[in-house]
Amino acid sequence: MEKVDFMRIIVVPPIIYFAIIQIKRILFILPISILLLSCVSRLRRPELSGTIMDYDKNPIEGCAVGKTSTDRNGKFSLSELEYEFLELNRK
Repeated sequence: MEKVDFMRIIVVPPIIYFAIIQIKRILFILPISILLLSCVSRLRRPELSGTIMDYDKNPIEGCAVGKTSTDRNGKFSLSELEYEFLELNRK
């Protein structure tokens, strides 16, 4: 069975037909662009800082947090990190 293009059966001026095709292209490309932009925003980690305490609210010295450790007051700070590329692994 042959595919019928109803836009050509109905008499539509060429400029309207062209506009409809352009809108279809935009509606196809727009969600893909938004998806890619959301991936790019994941390529950075903001600066993180905080305090590590035990159950009695006493600071813990020397606790490993990422690539740093806490000071004698239990405070740590991780600087902002921007990744060079996004690596996707399939398991």
